[in-house]
Amino acid sequence: MEFYKKTVKVGNSAGVLLPKNLLGAEVKITVVERPVNIRKDVFKVLAPYLEDILGIYLTGDYAREEEDENSHVEILAISDSISKIFRIGKYNVTILPLAKAEKALKENIVSIHLKIKEAKPILNKFMLKKLHEFKLTKPGLIVYAGKAKKDLALISSLLENSENLNHEEVFKSLISLLKEIFTLKCIMEKKQYFKKNFFEWLSKYLSPETISKIGKERIKVRKKEIDKINIIAHSLLLKQEGLLMK
Repeated sequence: MEFYKKTVKVGNSAGVLLPKNLLGAEVKITVVERPVNIRKDVFKVLAPYLEDILGIYLTGDYAREEEDENSHVEILAISDSISKIFRIGKYNVTILPLAKAEKALKENIVSIHLKIKEAKPILNKFMLKKLHEFKLTKPGLIVYAGKAKKDLALISSLLENSENLNHEEVFKSLISLLKEIFTLKCIMEKKQYFKKNFFEWLSKYLSPETISKIGKERIKVRKKEIDKINIIAHSLLLKQEGLLMK
């Protein structure tokens, strides 16, 4: 019998909860992965660039406090001049010059607005407050929807005209695009994106089997699953476009 469990707080210690019928049994605990110490780790990860760093912020699943075993730690670092994207272990790091970040916010680049909106400060909370002053406008959302429409059209064309598609990669691309469109829906409803809400919404349209494949590295996907996701994405985008044009 083998279990994979996350430790929980037990008094002043950490423990693992097991089924009641194992009370009194001898068990062996193996640490598969040590807990993430973000504040400590991030300064090691950014050590080569610290002299140029103006602010460091946590984004993504960990910032929204909905991380799971598939989550990476997303870090946004605002710099004076360095521009770099890299990955080390569980850490996905984006270093963005302040001037470029402010330009992206002024130009309504939705992805940057979303990162700033959900960001939690590790270093320099005052800069984050300053970046929050930039507001996302309707023209930016229209551009965002237009890009999603082009991406969907490209995927639909590939589905119609290519017989040797990698279904796994198409599935991942469609889910990522569907997440972007759902995020647009959240913005227009003045709500923050949460992964749990995305999965709850997906459960209305997709089977538990299909949903269980999301976020996994190696999966087997059927063509009909991809076709259904494609239809859902088109339908949701069409609805949001209609609302944007009012």
